[in-house]
Amino acid sequence: MLARLDWMTLQPHRIVDIGCGIAETTAQLQTRYPQADVIAIDIAEPMLQHAKQHSLQKPLTYLCADTMSLPLKDQSVDLLFANFLLPWCEDILSVLQEWHRVLRPEGLLMFSMLGPDTLQEWREVFSEQIIPRVIDMHDVGDLLMREGFADPVLEVDYYTTTYREVNRLLYELEASGMTTSLTNVTMPSNALLSVTYEIVYAHAFGSDTNKKEISSSNEIKIPLSQLRRK
Repeated sequence: MLARLDWMTLQPHRIVDIGCGIAETTAQLQTRYPQADVIAIDIAEPMLQHAKQHSLQKPLTYLCADTMSLPLKDQSVDLLFANFLLPWCEDILSVLQEWHRVLRPEGLLMFSMLGPDTLQEWREVFSEQIIPRVIDMHDVGDLLMREGFADPVLEVDYYTTTYREVNRLLYELEASGMTTSLTNVTMPSNALLSVTYEIVYAHAFGSDTNKKEISSSNEIKIPLSQLRRK
């Protein structure tokens, strides 16, 4: 996520790290853009308290808030950064609508999420209720266009982690939030001790116009003037 900022010429005045956790990435964003006003947002107050106590950076702004109802003005953010937040959001469409509201017309949205091949080895072992939400990157691209974001770009990478001990595998899955309630899971004796992650990286720009038409057949019409950016 941070490396992808090397491709951007954006010089943001206000940065928001949504779902910041203990704000490690927030601190790196502040180091990268020292003149920017950087805001760390998370719904978990203990995470923010930990971040405040251990921050070595200049004072950040910490806000405890839900990503679906941000305490920010319309079009007030230049860079919206959300690393692995969407997998834990129930209503992705509403989240994107809220992000579009606060992002400035030429602002940049960057986020990551989990694709459908995540935990593919364990789909028959873990129920859908105890693993994060996964979504195909093409569907997310369609949603970004539908909500008025400009020039969405999505990429996917695959990572595999292999374990020698099943207890270590289960511990790390639960500790990282990838699964919950593993105490009642029965592992097959011939289980392959590896975990696949499909990581989707995405970025898009705020739109400088809301000129889009949705027909009764659910087609979206976009003026040709919006297809080319300066």
